[in-house]
Amino acid sequence: MAVFAVFVLCLSWASAEVSFDHGIASGDPLSDRIIIWTRVTPRGQPKDLWVRWAVSTSKKMKNPVRKGSYQTSPLKDWTVKIDVDSLEHSTRYYYHFYVGNDESPTGTFTLPPPTHTHLKHLKYAIFSCSNFRWGFFNAYQHAAEQNLDFWIHLGDYFYEYSSEVYPSMEEAVRPENSPTTELHSLSDYRLRHALTRSDPNLQKLSAVAPLIAVWDDHETADNAWVSGSHDQNQTVSEWNSRKLAAVRAYHEWMPTRSNDARFDPSYVGTRINRSFQFGDLATVIALESRLTNRTNPDEIQDIFGTIGSIVAGTTPLDWPRSSTAQQLLELREKIEEVRRSPNNHMLGEPQLQWLDETTNASVASGTKWQLYAQQVVVMDLAPFDLVGAIQNHSDVMEAAQWHHQLFEISVFPNAGFRYTDTTPFRNDRLGTIGRGSEVWEGAGVSVHSIALALLAMAHFGIQPNLDSWSGYLVEREKFLSILEKASNAIVYGGDSHNEWAGNLKLQQTNKTVAVEFDTSSVTSPGLEYHFGFLPLQLLDEAMLFANEDLRHSSIGEHGYMLVSLTHEKHHASYVRVPFENDEGAYHTKCGAAFDVRARESNNGSESVTFQKKRCSVLPLEKAGKLSDGLLVGAVLSGFAGLIFLAICFAKIRRMCRRNERLLPTPPPVS
Repeated sequence: MAVFAVFVLCLSWASAEVSFDHGIASGDPLSDRIIIWTRVTPRGQPKDLWVRWAVSTSKKMKNPVRKGSYQTSPLKDWTVKIDVDSLEHSTRYYYHFYVGNDESPTGTFTLPPPTHTHLKHLKYAIFSCSNFRWGFFNAYQHAAEQNLDFWIHLGDYFYEYSSEVYPSMEEAVRPENSPTTELHSLSDYRLRHALTRSDPNLQKLSAVAPLIAVWDDHETADNAWVSGSHDQNQTVSEWNSRKLAAVRAYHEWMPTRSNDARFDPSYVGTRINRSFQFGDLATVIALESRLTNRTNPDEIQDIFGTIGSIVAGTTPLDWPRSSTAQQLLELREKIEEVRRSPNNHMLGEPQLQWLDETTNASVASGTKWQLYAQQVVVMDLAPFDLVGAIQNHSDVMEAAQWHHQLFEISVFPNAGFRYTDTTPFRNDRLGTIGRGSEVWEGAGVSVHSIALALLAMAHFGIQPNLDSWSGYLVEREKFLSILEKASNAIVYGGDSHNEWAGNLKLQQTNKTVAVEFDTSSVTSPGLEYHFGFLPLQLLDEAMLFANEDLRHSSIGEHGYMLVSLTHEKHHASYVRVPFENDEGAYHTKCGAAFDVRARESNNGSESVTFQKKRCSVLPLEKAGKLSDGLLVGAVLSGFAGLIFLAICFAKIRRMCRRNERLLPTPPPVS
């Protein structure tokens, strides 16, 4: 009997024409149509294949309401993408593909109602920054179980790096990579899409809800812009070829409404800004901020490294008596000139005009919420104010610990300390002296130098990140002026690999025009990767202390954002999903949740109401880090050491305040 079963299995395998190794997906949902997608893996080497598809209201795919066939070939990398029309909104549909007797999994979707049609509720998830080799896509699996109406990916859907870079082979949780080199050609980008789509958790999520996707930089290259990227060793011609290859592969492998790159004059290409209507409840407005109009974000290169080189060999006590302060002030002036240049563009005038028209049309239709899906942080976040956070911290004993550590590593370069974290991944892979220290020391940079650079950035008001909206302040103000016209504006961002939430205010009037929610990454490490030699709670409090409009900061947590939307409120939950272990070996929790109450009208009489709430979507656990760090002084330890630190904390703080008063006060930024 066993021999017969093996024979039947081998016979079926031999007779199979194709397999559907990369699953199925749907995307870009409209009220009467949707994109459905798959990719076939042929047996042998056929020139082309006809793939049949069907859409039905029956889970068993009986009596299809729409069906057809599609010819695919190596020219399309064997991908299949159908824009299925003539469908009904608010109806549960199922779909699948087949070649002969070989069938794909069955997927499902529901289309949103059109404008002016009442819609009570939406539930959707938001993701960003999913690096295959940093860990498992457990966040996708968890979201697949949440009965979503749709999901959004804000970019960095995959990364273009080689097997030696971010992560290195030693850091990688999943070492496999295809190709092993950095991506440049069409074949390269196709192979990386195939690797990404091989993930079973991504396939689960893709099968149960439509995707609305925008790219950021890593789908092409780090810090991509119209005419180049962070890679300075490429000509404009080489960049244009690389960009076209990346965009073509993206549209082949993603369920976007793009048309055919080879034949169709309406091919979308880089113009992926578009909008989606969900009845009278919401308009989702997706933006393109990289390849269409973006100017160079690397106009000033390696700001953090430059600061580090200026302060190298010094301590904060030395700055007033040296040329260090003047050099830092000159650097700040140079950065501010770039940040405030009217020649710097994130979206560009054509897209800003489209955005204005789309926002006005949504408001005129009576739609309650305008939801802006874009790639990067919009808040102009000031750098960590570590000193201010320590002085403001309510727990004197813990503040004494933090102060002692910061004082030692910034004043005494060779002082020993150990910041341990009980999370196995962090200790085993990044060392017991704290996540971040090995990263810098491996590059020949000391933790002492990094601590000095952090202190200098905060004291002199130097903005290190020109790749976010902080590098495009003139156009940022234009963007926020458009948001001011919205009924109720919510902005989603990613890119930073950390959780942020806060108010967006016009610089000229200080009026709050929107609330921003930035999701963390699926797997890519955040600021803890670079600065994890400091307690993560200190880093969070240092960000909150430095930014009055920032209401939430969480460094070191990863997962996704889950949103429940009604006409009364926007409820966002930060869902923390560990990525170091595979399916079933991790524990998920809601780390923070916030409500934004809808205004009845946008006439200036009602302000935006933004409140932190208890987590309600997942079982509530104590909010905080997955594991708390413990600082152990090189000399001081145990209870006696803590008492000693508490006694001398006031003296240390007074001494540092005296030292602060010796530092030159930076002039205000005009």
